[in-house]
Amino acid sequence: MPLLERGADPKTADYVERSRRAVGRVKQLVEALLAFARSGAHPDPAARCAVEPVLRAVTVDCTQTAEAHAITLQMEAAPALEARCSAGALTSIVQNLVRNAIVYMGEETTRHVEVRASKDGNVCRIAVEDSGPGIPPESVGTIFEPFVRGPQEKVPGTGLGLATVKRLVESHGGTITVRSDVGRGTVFTVDLPNADA
Repeated sequence: MPLLERGADPKTADYVERSRRAVGRVKQLVEALLAFARSGAHPDPAARCAVEPVLRAVTVDCTQTAEAHAITLQMEAAPALEARCSAGALTSIVQNLVRNAIVYMGEETTRHVEVRASKDGNVCRIAVEDSGPGIPPESVGTIFEPFVRGPQEKVPGTGLGLATVKRLVESHGGTITVRSDVGRGTVFTVDLPNADA
């Protein structure tokens, strides 16, 4: 326990804890703003990465959080698939989408998130599909805008995650789309150029 909290009365301890949470929120916002700013930078045109190891690593990293929310997290990727981007950029893209799918699951009875990757012509297609509550039609058109939050405002966040993902994808010559059915789930699809395209 930090020195300030040792022997502190309940009122002081509560103040310290609220201050700690406030600092954490500021840190989260600053980190999100930095990530958003960097996502507009020009990527290395020579960057290439194997997709399956990145998706596997993200799945492993997010498994504990998924299990804490009673969510089944699965991953399937075509072998020898390479995207024209760095492993770091692809990790950021997929991790954002997977974490969003987990934290926005809500109280749905069916609880699963699936990450898939395949080759479609000259593109590497990555889909993150969830069985969550879906996105209302009126919100679909704005979810990629900075500081726009989804309908579940009680979920902590800065409103920069999807905006950062979109910037990263587009800066690598790719596209991102979303298909959502209220009460049935959402699919985010990222198309990035294949390494051999």
